[in-house]
Amino acid sequence: MIILVSGGKSNVGKTTLIRVFLSIFPGRFSVVKITPSLHYGEGVITDSGVFKSECIVVDSSTLKIDKKDTSFFLNEGAKRVFWVRGEKEKLNYYLSCLLRELDGDAIVEGNSFLQLRQPDLMFFVEKEGAEAKEGAEPLKVCADFIVINTGTTKFLIEG
Repeated sequence: MIILVSGGKSNVGKTTLIRVFLSIFPGRFSVVKITPSLHYGEGVITDSGVFKSECIVVDSSTLKIDKKDTSFFLNEGAKRVFWVRGEKEKLNYYLSCLLRELDGDAIVEGNSFLQLRQPDLMFFVEKEGAEAKEGAEPLKVCADFIVINTGTTKFLIEG
């Protein structure tokens, strides 16, 4: 099963929602974080394992940097964590490599995943009263559930 957590923009609560899932189901899900930018490098990094694909590199120290999403996922009980990063044009290639080697259930954080594959379940996270970034609204229509971050400790879920 692949669960996609997408969002209207940065800092709306996507990581928080994934952390909630991981705390409820520790050890069940691998997490894939997608960053469509070269700012952090290019390719796929993970915390452990042996892979056939040349685009997947083990680099646990990068994933464990304090207060980064990937460290939160590891600390909350993710089975494994993968960080896919690079130019939008190459993300599909990297994601395809990863999906061939991914075993078991996964939670994917990143809007660009939907261009490659339809998830089994999709959540769209938005902040109450905040305008979504350009291109995010069509994702909202595809979502099975819309999660509204009210700015408190409560989320509203529609769907």
